[in-house]
Amino acid sequence: MRIICFLALCALSSAAAGASTGTVWNELNTVKEAGTLRSLAQAPDGTLISVGDAGLYRTSTDGGVTWVTKTSINLDNSDQPLTKAIFDLKVSGPRLIMAGANRLLLTSDDSGATWTTQTPANINAAGVRFNKVSVTDAGLTAVGTSGAIIESDDNGDTWTRTTAPAAEYRAVAGDGTSTAVAVGYQDSMGIIVTRAETTTDTTTTVTWTKATTPIALDTRTLFGVAYNGSTYAAVGANGTILTSTDGTTWTDHSLKPPSPLPNFTDVIAVGNGFLTSANNGVAGFLTSTDSGATWTPITVLPSGSSF
Repeated sequence: MRIICFLALCALSSAAAGASTGTVWNELNTVKEAGTLRSLAQAPDGTLISVGDAGLYRTSTDGGVTWVTKTSINLDNSDQPLTKAIFDLKVSGPRLIMAGANRLLLTSDDSGATWTTQTPANINAAGVRFNKVSVTDAGLTAVGTSGAIIESDDNGDTWTRTTAPAAEYRAVAGDGTSTAVAVGYQDSMGIIVTRAETTTDTTTTVTWTKATTPIALDTRTLFGVAYNGSTYAAVGANGTILTSTDGTTWTDHSLKPPSPLPNFTDVIAVGNGFLTSANNGVAGFLTSTDSGATWTPITVLPSGSSF
């Protein structure tokens, strides 16, 4: 059994003995081209697609053992070169959604064979970058720079901008209700915002409100957030780990000196717990089996490697 690490995107495979928990990993020395990979998804037809900086786009049809680099894609009915940085790739039902720099937002209904450009409303600045797309109760939610948080209730065909504080948002997660949480940074400080709906007889207004955190988030950019069925976990720079059961009240579980204080680059829910990836001198993962209250390190690559 092989699983590919989409948290770290370092082309790792899990050995059979540790595949269920992610405790044993082996590096796949098959991707040699230069470039930073940002996201990985398995298309509905089983193809693995990894994307990254400067339009980096690779596919694998054998579970990640070998990869093919593509320099162009069929976009809007013509073959076009890939030049924009791609920051996220998600699967929603039969559809792939790709997000990235300069308002890049593409959808594919045939596992990446062809792509269609989507143009969200009220995103006027050409330099807006979409960092992450997630499936939430609202449908699809994409977050990015310049305070951009947009939602789609038709699986990516149309998008509407919501009201949120000015910030760069790096990740978003929902809990299956109208509540969701986005994280990022604002004026060099980490920020958490919580989604709420106000409904009248004719309209529903979506507003994201800045949450109060138990620690100051100076120099603590938040890079990832996930929900495991009962708890949100938000992670970020300098060993920051915060948890919340409602998206509003947060508890600090951050690493403290003399422990190394890595930058946690992403987090996903795994069963009742979480798995987070780290860099900045500590190349590996931390896992939690108690909804983020305690964490156990798993070192994957030597010190100095980067996820």
